[in-house]
Amino acid sequence: FSTQLIEISPAARSLVFEVIDDAVIVVDDKSHVVDVNSAAQPLFADTDPVGEELSTIFVADITQQIAAGLDTIELNGESTTRHYQYQESSIESGEERVLVFTDITDRKERERKLEQAREELRQVIDLIPDPIFAKNRDDEVLLSNKANAELVGSTAEEIEGKQEPELFPETDHYETLRQRDVEVIESGEPTTFEEELTSADGEKHSFNTTRIPFKTAKTAEDAVLGYARDVSELKEYEQELEQQRDNLELLNGMLRHDVRNDLHLVAGYADLLVEECEDDDIKEYITTIQSSA
Repeated sequence: FSTQLIEISPAARSLVFEVIDDAVIVVDDKSHVVDVNSAAQPLFADTDPVGEELSTIFVADITQQIAAGLDTIELNGESTTRHYQYQESSIESGEERVLVFTDITDRKERERKLEQAREELRQVIDLIPDPIFAKNRDDEVLLSNKANAELVGSTAEEIEGKQEPELFPETDHYETLRQRDVEVIESGEPTTFEEELTSADGEKHSFNTTRIPFKTAKTAEDAVLGYARDVSELKEYEQELEQQRDNLELLNGMLRHDVRNDLHLVAGYADLLVEECEDDDIKEYITTIQSSA
């Protein structure tokens, strides 16, 4: 009475135990409910659970989920499913236990939507036939599409989280590629380079690779997004054109040489005919030959 404990204790319980959003249940050593706050009521089939044995009044299969060692409990309603994070601790006396159910339904829904967005992004980038990748400053692959993973004979899930030297051990100009990533991150400006890589099947590919700096969503760490356009077929086509151009120049030179020699011969004989011919009418014909030659 001197400390007004009788008056203070109920007030403290009302402010903390009842106002808290978490569902809190106190049970004795025989698993009978000793105390419960209002947030825990949705977990019970009985509106007055105090004194009842816990497993007999839980709704759905909460008891089975706890017995299975699950730390996340699902409560399936008629129209919605609620998710609770489950924790249990003992009171110092050891005779009573406190069960705490934290409603994480909203968090689970956010996680579901985030996972759905990731899956949609994965489907989109996997449809792109050219390699797409994202790496941080430590050269760790943060994101890869299917085309990029196929270069190393793997899947996107397998190479994400690894560093690039593990993926391209045969690349002799790795440091050059690495330096380009760092320059893009530090300058904040996108760049495009022509690069050559050997795929897992030993085939050489030529790429026009564009690197764009960005910051990751969760940690805001520096990273680079790369888009590598495979120009191998274009390079082969350009080489074929160059070879054809060289062949045409060679053929042109040969034709010019052969035609020039023949025409010099025609012109030379025409000059001899003019000197030998005395008939003016015939000389006119020969003059035409000389002019055409």
